[in-house]
Amino acid sequence: MSFKNNKLLAAVMVVAMIFISKVLVDMNRTGYLTAAPSSLAEPIDDTSVDETAIPTESTTKEGESTAAEPSVIYVHISGYVKTPGLLKLPEGSRIIDGINAAGGALEGANLDAVNLAQKLQDEDHIIVPGPAAAVSNTHSGKVTLNTATKEELMTLNGIGDKTAESILEYRKQHPFSRPEDLLNVPGIGEKTFESLKDHIQ
Repeated sequence: MSFKNNKLLAAVMVVAMIFISKVLVDMNRTGYLTAAPSSLAEPIDDTSVDETAIPTESTTKEGESTAAEPSVIYVHISGYVKTPGLLKLPEGSRIIDGINAAGGALEGANLDAVNLAQKLQDEDHIIVPGPAAAVSNTHSGKVTLNTATKEELMTLNGIGDKTAESILEYRKQHPFSRPEDLLNVPGIGEKTFESLKDHIQ
């Protein structure tokens, strides 16, 4: 290739470069080379967020109990039962539940002298009487309030361990002059008195 031809080719290339540069400048001014339209951008999928991984206030703390433990009471069941002793029972249990938990009543137990439907309280001591316990301390079949022991008082319908102790404490300061004085003992109301008035003197 001759020198003249090389010179001509170089001139053409310079012109082409100038032209291309001008075209690029014009395109940039018109905004043709700006970022791609938003319609071409990849949409964000809101549903792709794993919400289960985000802890909330309602999340149960590890180790916490979700249910309250049931309350229990401790009672002492003795007397005419198969396995007397200290028992752990659900709160709201009745004397019959305590007797059953102690193995049941022995043959000859005087269950008529015990209010089997009475609800037990924590620290109660229930003594299931034998055949003769209900008529002890008296010749008439009635319990004498001024001389009865704690165990004999507990043979009365509606009288449990705590109530028997309340009667004994009251008697130390105020000897009974009549059965109605029993109403002055804390824990004994009209209903209880009506159920046992025919069995005391």
